[in-house]
Amino acid sequence: LGQSHLAGRKRNMQRIWTGISSFSSFWKKNRFFLLFLMLFSLGALCGAWVIKVDFSGQEAEASRILAGFEQIRGSQGFLSNFWDSCRSVWLLLLVMFLLGFFALGVPVLFAVPFWKGMGMGYLIGYLYLTFSWEGAGYAALIIVLPCCFFIPFFFYGWKESLFSAGALFRYCWGESVHSQIENEKRKRYCLRFGVLALLFMLYAAFEALVAFLFCGTFHLNY
Repeated sequence: LGQSHLAGRKRNMQRIWTGISSFSSFWKKNRFFLLFLMLFSLGALCGAWVIKVDFSGQEAEASRILAGFEQIRGSQGFLSNFWDSCRSVWLLLLVMFLLGFFALGVPVLFAVPFWKGMGMGYLIGYLYLTFSWEGAGYAALIIVLPCCFFIPFFFYGWKESLFSAGALFRYCWGESVHSQIENEKRKRYCLRFGVLALLFMLYAAFEALVAFLFCGTFHLNY
């Protein structure tokens, strides 16, 4: 009986250790994506919390922002919505691109997904508190669905910028670099952001299509 109990404990410890090892391996492989998601999700929760705890104070501003968004997207055609989306996402891409050229861009970059998530959480919180399940449906279809398509592109640009700024940060602390290698890295960095600009256009087309097809489905009275 004693030996059986010890064998059972040993198997349990092996399972626990295997689970810890698997999680550690998963974290090492995906740590930047998990960090990005944590920052974005934390921002979304903070945005929802802000509108919830001060709804009366924030209601007018949130209503103004959302009314402008809904009226413009609902009344425009596909191409107009597409170019509006392009301008919005290209601005974000430009900010991340430029931050990659500064060592001090590292702490700012950690705030970028948090701030983007906070804006989304703020609007979703307002929609649900004001329009209940109709607002939740609008948020899920018009905001969250395109966002799920956007996240992989957003993350890739954020990671590239973070790596670039991080290399400069390490150089400022005395890490030696080879100028020719750094020039090649800069060229690849610019090329990747050029590709990202095209991918962001693909997202903008998807967001514009969703708005064009479904904005008229919801009748939100402001």
